[in-house]
Amino acid sequence: MAILGHERQVAYLERARENGKLAHAYLLYGPERVGKLAVAQEFAKRLGAEIVLIDREHTLVSKKDERRDIPIEDIRELKRMWTLTPGNGAWRVLIINDAEHMSDQAANAFLKLLEEPGAQTVIFLIASSRDLLMPTIISRAVNISFSLVPDAVLREYLLGVHEKVDLLLALAGGRPGVLLELLCEPDVLAKEEALLRDLAYCLAPGRAPEVFQLSAQIAGDREAFGRLISHLYGLMRKGLLGHVADGAYSTYIGSIKHLDRMAYMIETSNAQTRLGLDALLLAMQRK
Repeated sequence: MAILGHERQVAYLERARENGKLAHAYLLYGPERVGKLAVAQEFAKRLGAEIVLIDREHTLVSKKDERRDIPIEDIRELKRMWTLTPGNGAWRVLIINDAEHMSDQAANAFLKLLEEPGAQTVIFLIASSRDLLMPTIISRAVNISFSLVPDAVLREYLLGVHEKVDLLLALAGGRPGVLLELLCEPDVLAKEEALLRDLAYCLAPGRAPEVFQLSAQIAGDREAFGRLISHLYGLMRKGLLGHVADGAYSTYIGSIKHLDRMAYMIETSNAQTRLGLDALLLAMQRK
């Protein structure tokens, strides 16, 4: 399993393992698809541990197609499984991915498990934001933050692997999970490249008709809307990083904050998505 970046986080866990000072629970938090789950899974393999993974895709007892969150039924089943002590001193690792999506009942039930995890057990909670978790859960785990991976690290990995290095870096936006998916799915890469090209064209000043045409295409497609927002963040991040040396990055910080507000409003309000996209893209033209 490729782990790109996160040397500090991996080294921290390895030192704890080598010194026999593993905590019973760790909270890995940071941007989506940067490698938090990969780090937890790789660490579990190094322990030679039995791994149990729960998230909105991986289920113990609840039906996958009915899951909008992690339900209490899975936590109850987990508690039943955990009453069995692993034999021969073996380790076991529980990974709860998308931990912020535990239902309120599941989170409360999990808290009791977290207080008494049992011997030879390590729990990894993985979340995009720890602020969405119960404070009592946060306080009972060692918090380890993750960030976007520097382009230099991803570029080094890509050399000799793919010819469209700059494109892949722009699409990945510092997220190794996205990068690896694009490398494995040429059709997805082609689709993302076309969307990024259309977006860059529309963001040039004076192209309001093109903005309206693109937003009309995107508005009814929630998946495409999410990808477009992701590309906007990537463009803003590229601009920000390009102006760190000359100090002219404050404009991009303001643009990212504006993008946060607009994207949240479009996703959570009853306003028409197309109208919101029109306003967002026209605003981005002026940034």
